[in-house]
Amino acid sequence: MLAFAWRQIRRQPWRFAASAGSVASSVALVLVIAGLYRGLLDALVRWPQSLPGDVVVAEAGGSATLLHVSSQVPPAVEAAVRGTPGVSRVDPLFARLAWIERDGRQAIAFLVGLGRGDVFGRPVRIVAGRKKPRLNEIIVDRVLAHDLRVDVGDALRLGDATLRVAGISSGGNALLASYAFVHRSALALAGTARPSFLFVRAAADTTPAALAARLRKVAGARVLLRAEFEASNQGLARQLLLPLIAITALIAAAVSGGVVALTLYTAAMERRADYGLLGALGVPARWIAGTVAAQALLVGVAGVGLGLASSAALVVFIPWVEPRFEAALAPGQVLAVAAGALLTAVAAARLPLRAIRRFDPAEVFRV
Repeated sequence: MLAFAWRQIRRQPWRFAASAGSVASSVALVLVIAGLYRGLLDALVRWPQSLPGDVVVAEAGGSATLLHVSSQVPPAVEAAVRGTPGVSRVDPLFARLAWIERDGRQAIAFLVGLGRGDVFGRPVRIVAGRKKPRLNEIIVDRVLAHDLRVDVGDALRLGDATLRVAGISSGGNALLASYAFVHRSALALAGTARPSFLFVRAAADTTPAALAARLRKVAGARVLLRAEFEASNQGLARQLLLPLIAITALIAAAVSGGVVALTLYTAAMERRADYGLLGALGVPARWIAGTVAAQALLVGVAGVGLGLASSAALVVFIPWVEPRFEAALAPGQVLAVAAGALLTAVAAARLPLRAIRRFDPAEVFRV
């Protein structure tokens, strides 16, 4: 059946190319969007994941989302957290959102305040310049540097202050904003004297869940386990983008299935006399149906292969053109999309099969 189906396809290569191209475009579209979605989720928590801590404490009533920070932990809460049994170490995170300007171009940044000897809160990786900012300096992520077209040594405006770019980091892109690093005293001068969050490490004999339960008894504290904290920082993206991805995937699958079904139907109708002759000669209807299904499968395999190659190229090309958009393909996503595309192509063969089954072989011999 496969050999016969392939000979039928070779008789009309352009039709085969159109069908395979439809499947390929659908596969590439779904995979690229899914890859961008996964890359966005990873980017949102890449820098927070570099911060050690089992439990995160914020001010009661304050936002637990970094890019919507409104928390300032009171001194009494910090003292109570440090004195809670089972606490091994507490690292305060000083941060605030701010607009940064360069030659009329603006960008929003999540400013992290670093002290002279601080290790906690540093950038994930420095790609240029120094790793520690001085009082009048700032370290920006490479995406922010790209957007504002700045390099090490250039000046940025932060309110009424001018900061010199001391370094460029990577791993701090969060799509809607970027993480930037300044001296802690600069944040204090801007009014941020209290930590936004406390990252708490549990002692060896205490589980994170047990420590979180104890910390929730501290008045004025909002306590989250690390998994809850990271989910909170990804929540808005999941809420807004996941329905869009689902709708796009359904539309792409429907368009792909429709084009493949229409192409196979047209081809089957043009060759229905051939199929009728085969039926008149005693070829089983099951064999004919298998041939049409084999054609659909060959279209699906070619389209999936082309779609996977295209999506792999786009995943590399898109961040190169626009560094703010990162993409990451998971093996499970690739397998699921490839299997779905093949099933869609085979399911699309049902339309021409119904037409062929209704064809009377006696019509072949009518004059």
